[in-house]
Amino acid sequence: LSEGFDSACNKYKSKNEKIISPTVGEFIRTFEENNSLSRTTLVSYVGKFRRLVSEIMGLDDDPSKFYSGKGSVIYRDRVDKVLLAQITPQKVNAWKQKLLNGCQSEEEKRGRKVTINSIIRNSKSLFSPKALMFVASDISGISSISAKNGREGLELKGKLSIPFNPFDGIQFERVGKKKYDSARDGMNAELIFISARNELAEEFPEQYKIFLLAMTAGLRRKEIDWLRWKDFDFGNREISVSPSKDYSLKNNESEGRVPIDKNTADIFLNYRNLSKSEYVISSARSDSLPREVSDYRCSSHYSKLINWLRGKGVVARQPLHTLRKEAISIVARKQGIHVASAFARHSDIRITTDIYAEQRVRAEVDTTTLLGGEIHQNKKAS
Repeated sequence: LSEGFDSACNKYKSKNEKIISPTVGEFIRTFEENNSLSRTTLVSYVGKFRRLVSEIMGLDDDPSKFYSGKGSVIYRDRVDKVLLAQITPQKVNAWKQKLLNGCQSEEEKRGRKVTINSIIRNSKSLFSPKALMFVASDISGISSISAKNGREGLELKGKLSIPFNPFDGIQFERVGKKKYDSARDGMNAELIFISARNELAEEFPEQYKIFLLAMTAGLRRKEIDWLRWKDFDFGNREISVSPSKDYSLKNNESEGRVPIDKNTADIFLNYRNLSKSEYVISSARSDSLPREVSDYRCSSHYSKLINWLRGKGVVARQPLHTLRKEAISIVARKQGIHVASAFARHSDIRITTDIYAEQRVRAEVDTTTLLGGEIHQNKKAS
């Protein structure tokens, strides 16, 4: 007690002491302490919520958010000091309308709707009944919650008095399905494939390997990032995609074995014989994890490849992901939508059919066969 009685009380007071008017930072910290979500999911939820708060409160124009080190910490602290009570459903709705009203075209409006839905979906997950069970002591003065309506039922066991759910009544924006169109995205597969071989294979091998993994195996960026040579089965010409200590997959269906053709397998076998890294893509950051889950091991290689693709006429918003889309599209055209869905490792075939067009095959009933050749015989007789 040499520190003084008041100091000792403050230091050792109960961690469950109720917080009446929590800040965004207190809410996030309490949420992180009381949920067992994967690090990847948590970073996504929290990151999107902080972005929403910063844009509602006018903090998004702070250039320090782009700084590394202390600069980004200062920006984050400013966001975290905002009171949770300041983020009302009315302000969330006004934020949506402001984003949509500034659109110059239908294409831009569609893109913003996708962004709005992503931010709301991730942020809203922080306020689900299951998520708040050990975070909130009460919501709008009610100390119970149910999974059905989020207002009453099971007793809340947290310490934060949450004034209201900022997403009450907030609806997702309706976004029409958009088919993949290689011509619209500037993806001339044959030309780009030849150019990649001629311009990247020898001089920029890491970028060429990324290109091939996306274009021939349809791998996602995070899957490429942590792919190891041990994941290659050169005998069966397959790549194993599975979760590891370094990253989690997008969903359970993302796990699987992806086939590659003999030419691609031979190229990677040659690269493996020359490689000194356990990872397929060599990077200066190979031996240490990224600072954040959202960061990429091979970010510098991705940036250079994206710039190269832009130079080849690819105008899609996500050029690297467009390589994966083109791979799936090629399989859909040649082998059908079901094979393409399995190749893409989509969780539902409807995802594949919504985005990719299947090559239509002329289907007709051969009436000659049904009539036992009678039509053919009549023609002979005439």
